[in-house]
Amino acid sequence: MKYQDTQIAEAVASSTTWAEVYRKVTGAPEGKNSPGSNAHFKKRAVLAKIDFSHFRYKRKPKAVVEPGPVVPGPEAA
Repeated sequence: MKYQDTQIAEAVASSTTWAEVYRKVTGAPEGKNSPGSNAHFKKRAVLAKIDFSHFRYKRKPKAVVEPGPVVPGPEAA
């Protein structure tokens, strides 16, 4: 593996987002995450049983769409 679990654990402990973990482990500048990199590091953390419960955002909540009033069609008249 390219990155050791200890490197990932140290980055996770001092970070609050997966993007921050990526930057700390890889040394990449901010905004230069590779596609799927956050998911990769999360998967590695889960497999290594690294605690990331302190992260700010787990997942954005889905918008709840309330159904509007039922409007009868022309055939109802």
